[in-house]
Amino acid sequence: MKRVMILGSDGYIGWALSKSLSFAGISVLGIDNYSRRKLVAEVGGLSVIPIQSSRQREKLLRENGYDFSFVEGDLTDYLFLHDEIKKFKPDTIFHLGQQPSAPYSMRGVREAVFTQSNNIITTLNLIHAVQFLDSNISIVKIATAGEWGTPNIPISEGWMEIEYKGKKDTVPFPKQPGSFYHCAKVFDSINIELACKIWGLNVTNVYQGVVFGNNINPRRIGSDTIFDSLEGAETRLDVDECFGTVIHRFCAQAIINHPITVYGSGGQKRGFLPLRDSVQCLTLLGNNPAKGYRIVNQFAEIYSINQLAITVLEVLKGMGQRVPRITNFNNPRVEKEEHEYEVEREILKQLGYTPSISLKDEIRNILEDLVEHRKLIFVLKESSLLSPVTKWKKGNL
Repeated sequence: MKRVMILGSDGYIGWALSKSLSFAGISVLGIDNYSRRKLVAEVGGLSVIPIQSSRQREKLLRENGYDFSFVEGDLTDYLFLHDEIKKFKPDTIFHLGQQPSAPYSMRGVREAVFTQSNNIITTLNLIHAVQFLDSNISIVKIATAGEWGTPNIPISEGWMEIEYKGKKDTVPFPKQPGSFYHCAKVFDSINIELACKIWGLNVTNVYQGVVFGNNINPRRIGSDTIFDSLEGAETRLDVDECFGTVIHRFCAQAIINHPITVYGSGGQKRGFLPLRDSVQCLTLLGNNPAKGYRIVNQFAEIYSINQLAITVLEVLKGMGQRVPRITNFNNPRVEKEEHEYEVEREILKQLGYTPSISLKDEIRNILEDLVEHRKLIFVLKESSLLSPVTKWKKGNL
């Protein structure tokens, strides 16, 4: 990779990837319309680690000698996206410019319609612009492991062989989305596969697990402290019930001695990976582009929600902090709470991915980062944003 465009560069993963690739000497153009900031504010949330504007981030990187530029714009505007690709001439485009929250998509009709129209249109605009301007551009698109659901069979890396009425074929692994957000990702995947088939595009569709953590470089591991970043260039960290993923919510609750809110029985299993590993994997995929259509399952380890809650409390206790209790809420989601979860993930291993840090060490990093931001977390507590409000079974208009 030499010239990289990152759609959604102001988001949680988008900014971490922008910063990492810039540090690696790559010319990076970030595009965003600040949607993540607006949606988090809409639900009453905020990044509990204060962040700069994209303009300030751009200035910081450029003043330190990194080749990063930022353009504000809406990816649902085809002509805008087309013109930016034409001017910048990227060899690789990372597509992270979408509404990322399943709970947000389930709040009501307005949120569901926005999620699907925004996410599907941005992807359609991208694949049309690339096929028109330069079909050799490599696209790395963030999908979600949630497209697969929780079937009673092992989940393949995209494809499976079946036999039906004496006939055999290789078909896409069945999709079982669990929210309107996940449905939008399924539609994206279908559209992308078609574009690769009819136009010869080269796309890696990344079925990513739940990402957690706030750092892209090793630090505070064992007795060593390693900092390789820029002060003031942190990425966001959300802990509310819509945009705060489960480990972030648990850490925020724990650091203010709020009960850990486990949904249902806590037996739900998912794949997880630290933010630094997400960046590592995306970089590997960018440096090893697909030839045609490629599906990649991306996560480090599988944990149940109960395992995560217990681990957070164990780490907190080891830090000498007060340890709250675990509270089981009636599950606001419609999902299996006890199930098997086995997922094939060979492509990234073959490309050289190895997990960089243990779950406990990264949780400790998060907790240590949150200590100085307790006041902001208390604000969210008073707003009841650390407890589930959005319900899958009955939405709002």
